Amino acid sequence: YAYGEAPERVLKLAGAVESLSAHPLAFAVQSAAESVFDALPEATDFRALVGIGAEAVVEGRLCRVGKPDAEMRALIDAQTKPPEDAAPVTPFGADFCARVFEFEDRERVFADFYALEQAGKTAVLVTLDGAPVGILGISDRIRSDSRAAADALKNASVDTFMLTGDNEKTANAIGKAA
Repeated sequence: YAYGEAPERVLKLAGAVESLSAHPLAFAVQSAAESVFDALPEATDFRALVGIGAEAVVEGRLCRVGKPDAEMRALIDAQTKPPEDAAPVTPFGADFCARVFEFEDRERVFADFYALEQAGKTAVLVTLDGAPVGILGISDRIRSDSRAAADALKNASVDTFMLTGDNEKTANAIGKAA
């Protein structure tokens, strides 16, 4: 999804930021961008925000790629409008999600984020100078032999469970697909 920028530009900006990160999701974004573009723009002043995302300066502008703060997360889950006096605080600094609340089409941002997660994707917000420019949906590929392996364990009376760092909706979708 893209807001005020071409989807290709959103992917290119996010790919530039994530090219400096060691996170597996960052590698997925970088790989997707590199499969489309011959070269990514240079990213400088990179900062990894553990458990949240990353930021860097790309083409002279601050680009952030990551998950939303707790208040925005609750609104995505509830699919409601933020209160008029909402002042979210986030490890990225207040502007990362605050600018989303100021965005005139913020309900679309929340709905798009929710739709990606309902489809079993990990959704990450991309902002440029604090304003939302897109959401990327990243999904795990289920190995072709996963279902057979899970069934074999079940038939052998082995209790199985999944440990994941994904959000609950994504984890449930992956669990059902496996």
